[in-house]
Amino acid sequence: MKYDLADLDCILFEVRKLKENGGNLSVEEAWNDFAFNEDTPLDVKCNRLSRMKSVVETLSSITKSLESHVERATAKIVPEARVTGFASLPDELLARIFDLYYQDYLVEFYPESCYETNPPPRIVLPKVCKRFRRLAHRLPALWEIVRLNDNVDDVKFLKTKCQSPRVYININLETEVNEVRSFLDATHRHNRWKELNLEFEDDEWAVRIFKMLDPNAKNASFDFSSLTSLSISSRGCDADEDFVPSFFPAECCEAFNKWQMHSLTSLSLTNIIPDSNLSLGDLQEASITLGNPHGMLFEGTYEWDMGGLGQFILSLNSLHSLTMKFDGADTANVEEDLVEVGCFRQLSKLTSLSVIVSGKTEPLVLKQFMEMVGMPKLRRLDLDIHWTRPDEPARYIDALLKATPGTIRTLPFVQEASIRIQHSGGMQYSGATMFRALPRLSTLSLATPGFKLPYFIVYKEEFGCFEDLHTLRLDSCKEHRPLHLVNSLPYKVDQAFVPLDKLQTLELVGCCGLMGARDELQTKLGNMLVWKI
Repeated sequence: MKYDLADLDCILFEVRKLKENGGNLSVEEAWNDFAFNEDTPLDVKCNRLSRMKSVVETLSSITKSLESHVERATAKIVPEARVTGFASLPDELLARIFDLYYQDYLVEFYPESCYETNPPPRIVLPKVCKRFRRLAHRLPALWEIVRLNDNVDDVKFLKTKCQSPRVYININLETEVNEVRSFLDATHRHNRWKELNLEFEDDEWAVRIFKMLDPNAKNASFDFSSLTSLSISSRGCDADEDFVPSFFPAECCEAFNKWQMHSLTSLSLTNIIPDSNLSLGDLQEASITLGNPHGMLFEGTYEWDMGGLGQFILSLNSLHSLTMKFDGADTANVEEDLVEVGCFRQLSKLTSLSVIVSGKTEPLVLKQFMEMVGMPKLRRLDLDIHWTRPDEPARYIDALLKATPGTIRTLPFVQEASIRIQHSGGMQYSGATMFRALPRLSTLSLATPGFKLPYFIVYKEEFGCFEDLHTLRLDSCKEHRPLHLVNSLPYKVDQAFVPLDKLQTLELVGCCGLMGARDELQTKLGNMLVWKI
């Protein structure tokens, strides 16, 4: 570092003056040596001003140098301080931190992560230090994940740590039969599984694995009475990596029907339709996917037995939450009236429905699904549309919410709705159909980038929509200054007609196009406006 000596002398002089006065001086007193009045010659004024500027530059340079040194020192000291502080935490608090770390791992990576790139906490923590290893071995949750690629010795060790494991069996085209059989032999004895994730490639492996898991097998009978969560997925890829949908052979259905799952509360199925004889009396939530698994891009659509799907879903009398995912799905029941043949029942306990639709799905699939399932107590509807053709969003919404071309399928008790339409540049998405079908909404979330916001005034005047709406959330709206939205909002001054007169919260996420109307929105809503950029 090299600085002007005159500047340093000036700074030191001011610091001594400040110290002599107990660190308390007014601005005028501190810098009176640089003061000047009207009688001071111009050249003196200029010299003093030049000196002040030079002193400021020197101080700024010293400050930057000190800040840089602080950053370097912090980088050296903080890790040591963190280790010291972390080591001082009691075992109970460390155990809680480990548990949170594990829960975050489950959300981010389980069940399909690669151990080489994303090792689980049970592998990472014991390697840190003896104390971490001791604590990790006392936490059964860290050892509950058992996967097919764990070797037999690891599986046996894990069984000593956790008696209710989460079992993940991922079978691909290279998996050997003996590998799976050895894993099952090592895993099932003296364990009560609480979760099973089962994935396979095709119907051949489906038949094989369900025979292996037969509860009545002589050599190895499996007990599923403690199972609370079950996921079965057919990826449907043949040797040429072409998508081949599974039709869940009769042999699998027969074997699956033998499973006694009295504790099961959560079920996830991908490209599988079991028959309705399966006993699932306490099931609370279900997720069913028909189509391309894991977002893989395959050409074409595939026909599914919607009658069989309806019979299975309608056997789930205890269901509270249902998620349906359709991706490139078509129906094998084109000429069949599924309601007339008995594929209809009320799911009297269902309160939440989520429908996710991807492009190339035939609208008839959605129409048949809605016709088969009665939902008299539905309170929440989530609709997520990914389209490939501009007319698909409107066609999908009409298929879901129009009973006939001129009749709306009303869901009178739905209070919360979330509508997401992915991608930009589509046509209108049948807003009139959607909002007329949901007359009692209190909370509405719209994520429709590239589409115009609904004309609340028109829908309120013509159909009486939004009478009870008190929370509106707009996500990624790109419409520029939509005055129809501004004019729909309540205001302190009496207005003749306010479509959203009961609105209490308007939450905007992104919505850069509305920045031009920010002042108007703030004026009308005040604290009721929440904006997250």
